[in-house]
Amino acid sequence: MLTMSEISLDRKISKKCNETIVVSGSARSGTTILAKIIHSFKDVELLIEPPMLFSMFATISSIDEKYWRLLYETYLYEEFLINALSGRSINCNYLDDSSIYKVKSQELIEKRLNRSLRKTEAENMVQKCTIAYKMPDIVPFLPKLQDYYPGTKFIIMLREAPDVFNSLLEKKWFSDKSLNEENLIWPSYFVNQKRVPSWVNINDREEWIEMDELHRIAYYYIRVSEPVERLSGSIRVKYSELVKHPETTVKRVAEKLTLVWGEKTDEIIRTIKRRRKDVDRNIINKLKSPLREQVEYYSSIS
Repeated sequence: MLTMSEISLDRKISKKCNETIVVSGSARSGTTILAKIIHSFKDVELLIEPPMLFSMFATISSIDEKYWRLLYETYLYEEFLINALSGRSINCNYLDDSSIYKVKSQELIEKRLNRSLRKTEAENMVQKCTIAYKMPDIVPFLPKLQDYYPGTKFIIMLREAPDVFNSLLEKKWFSDKSLNEENLIWPSYFVNQKRVPSWVNINDREEWIEMDELHRIAYYYIRVSEPVERLSGSIRVKYSELVKHPETTVKRVAEKLTLVWGEKTDEIIRTIKRRRKDVDRNIINKLKSPLREQVEYYSSIS
């Protein structure tokens, strides 16, 4: 019987996965529009919130590194990239935000959908491609990923706390009903028959259950903000700068990634605008210490 130390993928696959772009940050911070822009860049293939990876990140510290890396590389390279280039794993739903029609040219899409690509042909196309994926919530796990794949490029979206808080309250994702009945935030631990998201620290799980919706949001905002300072070389994009100076901000990101704009990039940039919406700018003042001070700090650098 083979042992885990003997099972691996081709070295070129590990190298390709080590060059992956990860877009993350808080939910409701603008990661979706940033991911669309990056997906529109030439030769970038991007995944939007792949369910499999949420469970993988939740277990990154529990699974043997070699086993975790084998699953990660198999998923990104074999399951996603090869099938995307072959037209077998692209979202063709025009109405979805993640639709390929919103980021790639009609000509490129039709070329993929109107041929049957052999694995060897797809392999020949891989070298010029960049894998990317967008996942909010996983920032607490990214320092570990950077240890495994130091060549990964992290793009972190930053947004001021009042905007994020008001939006999350409107979505009700952190309410008791959403967490325990609707399964909107997963994977989870079950503590006292209550769902606790995987990114909650083990020592904070019981306290999390007792928190009200606003303080759960505050805890979440801190959890996805604190690790950013430990991600060496991460590209940080402020939502306020993106909506105020979209073209300049996108050019800066493209230069740092050494990527070039695609045929749809300008079109996407033109859709970026600040949404005029009344929000409670004093919402942070409703928090108890020490969460309030921590939120104020991370909001000030966003």
